[in-house]
Amino acid sequence: MKDLRFDGWNESTTVDDSVNNSTEVLQNLESVTLEPFAIFMITLSCLLSLLICGGNVPVILSIISFKILRTANNMFLMSLAVSDLCIGMVVLPLYTIDRYMTPLVFGVIRNEYICIFKHYFNICLLGASLFTMGGIALDRFISVTRPLKYKKIVTRSRVLLFITFCWLYPVVISSFMFYKRIVPFDEFIDKCVHQLFNRGYMIFANVNIVVLFLVIFVSNIIVAIVAVKQRSKHIHTLSV
Repeated sequence: MKDLRFDGWNESTTVDDSVNNSTEVLQNLESVTLEPFAIFMITLSCLLSLLICGGNVPVILSIISFKILRTANNMFLMSLAVSDLCIGMVVLPLYTIDRYMTPLVFGVIRNEYICIFKHYFNICLLGASLFTMGGIALDRFISVTRPLKYKKIVTRSRVLLFITFCWLYPVVISSFMFYKRIVPFDEFIDKCVHQLFNRGYMIFANVNIVVLFLVIFVSNIIVAIVAVKQRSKHIHTLSV
């Protein structure tokens, strides 16, 4: 009987200690959010959002307003500007709310829905940006390696079809982050990434990123090599 009471006392003290630790964490977070550093970061996030919006809105409006600017290359630039604009309008505010305002509003370290929306939109928009950058790299590669057939290969309809793929593919792939979520969400854990993504999804996402970076890197290297060769040929002909 003494051992049973002792075990029960240990369990109760353990629960009390965990509760006290969680309350201490919340008190510390609430005090941190009121510090000047938190105010500075919130102000900085707002300024970054305004700068991103101010830099990308004129690009989007110019391409929409003037038909002469709706070339294949500018369509890629418009897609990249839209993704950057959405990052400034959606991802940065969600990050600020999740990092600095959630402890004050909800009383916990992380809110499940804010964490889900933040990472979902972040993956969708970053994926669209990376695929668009890959399209720009391929466009430059074709223009340098196939200059005479460039207009036949890179048509406006094909560019629009590729841009549609650049946006639909990340949206569909990002939906799998909700597949087989076995671990329940813990609002008192600082990092919520590991609570949303399973290991298979993380591996698949990283493989996509590596492949895109390889395509962009190889395309730019080939473009640089061809440009250097053409420049040396022009210098040689002029010297002769």
